[in-house]
Amino acid sequence: MNRLLLGAIGIILTAGLATGASAADPTTLIPDGMESAPPDDGVRDVECDLEIRYDDNEDDSQGSGSTLGGPAAPYWYLGVRYTPPADQGYLVQSAGFWSEFWVTNGNVTFRCYEISNPANETFETVFVNAAGTWEIDFTDPICVGAGSDYGIVLCPDPGVWGVTGEDTDPPYDARSYQNNTDVGDCELINVTGSDLLIWSCVTPCGGTPVEEGTWGTIKSHYR
Repeated sequence: MNRLLLGAIGIILTAGLATGASAADPTTLIPDGMESAPPDDGVRDVECDLEIRYDDNEDDSQGSGSTLGGPAAPYWYLGVRYTPPADQGYLVQSAGFWSEFWVTNGNVTFRCYEISNPANETFETVFVNAAGTWEIDFTDPICVGAGSDYGIVLCPDPGVWGVTGEDTDPPYDARSYQNNTDVGDCELINVTGSDLLIWSCVTPCGGTPVEEGTWGTIKSHYR
């Protein structure tokens, strides 16, 4: 996992967040004096038999990014809807995202759930303390049925704050989503205007998907 240390970071309310926190596709501007992280090198330190992503692995919004979390409510969640090959069921092994800069350190939970059966879900949490590439293996991965979509949603603890990269070059896949705590829980709700640099990895699996966890048991932590 790439953890580029950017030094001590203060909580800075940027103009981008101040103007965008209540609008669609909110953005945060990079704080003065902070450097951007190097691009993701595509080398995975997690289980990854088949990577699925809808961005081109290039950040087209240098100097700003889609707001993830935030210094005050409403807190923003970001995610992507994935379609694995329809030939059989697939196990969701891992997921990751790239951040150009990170403002406030803390836990970010990855929620993975089957769109047609949200009770078939799992979670993994990582402590994010710098910009760059962040990846997780799911300890209890879920198997989604043949032809079934799944979502990966990034859900920071309250007050944890950073950004994800944005791919604005064609083609636009309309697979990326944003949501906040005034609108709903850690789930895919509103489609964004760019493809976010969030990816996941799958491997073939068999049998019937089973329930791996209950979002209701932890969602109060994020509201």
